[in-house]
Amino acid sequence: MLAAEARSRASVWEEFQAAPGPLASAETWRRTDFSAWGLERLTEPDAPALPIDWKEEAARAGRLGVELLSLEDAAAKYPRLVEPRLAPSAPAELRKLELANRVAWRSGVFLRIPAGARVAEPLRLSLRHAQAPFQLPRVLLVAEDGSEASFFEEHLSSAVPAGASSPPVSIASSDVVLGAGARLRCVYGQDLHASAVHFWRQRVSLGRDASLEHVSLLLGASLHKSSLEVELAGTGAHSALYA
Repeated sequence: MLAAEARSRASVWEEFQAAPGPLASAETWRRTDFSAWGLERLTEPDAPALPIDWKEEAARAGRLGVELLSLEDAAAKYPRLVEPRLAPSAPAELRKLELANRVAWRSGVFLRIPAGARVAEPLRLSLRHAQAPFQLPRVLLVAEDGSEASFFEEHLSSAVPAGASSPPVSIASSDVVLGAGARLRCVYGQDLHASAVHFWRQRVSLGRDASLEHVSLLLGASLHKSSLEVELAGTGAHSALYA
């Protein structure tokens, strides 16, 4: 981990510890019990790394003309691109969850689709959640100017050990940046263990004439909450969201 990132996490950890949970009267949480995420049990600013075979995944992405790196490596290679997407930005009612992910993620995933590339096959990223109290995946996908692709981000889990004292909790963050004229078809799938508690937040920024089509498929977990934020940052940008 870069020294600057370690210092940033230490600062965010202090903010996380001091941050209150959302008001129960907040519209976002009126029908959902925030305490189900059990953030008081997150006592160390660290979480298990995602079980990803980086060599195999990078080779598969490379055959499609796509660059795949760990988010840590991407932060070192593309700091001006990655660092702004790591800065906390969630509204107050989601701030505590965002800070938990920001402070403790490990081995996040970075995908870059080069300018003008037309990716013939769907990009599939399977994030298999480990058997741990908390799993905090983080994904950043950058589709450069004029590129086009389909992207499937799926969250899966192994069986939960018998006698587990608390349900597995996951807090996932996904950022997508589309350059001018880029086109992305994005599918989010969640098929976690039936006892799991899951939160997923995605931020998408669309440049000039960029286009996003988004579909969510929710099949698992005992409790799931999503937040999808789309910024039409450029003239002519367009998004279509399907349940």
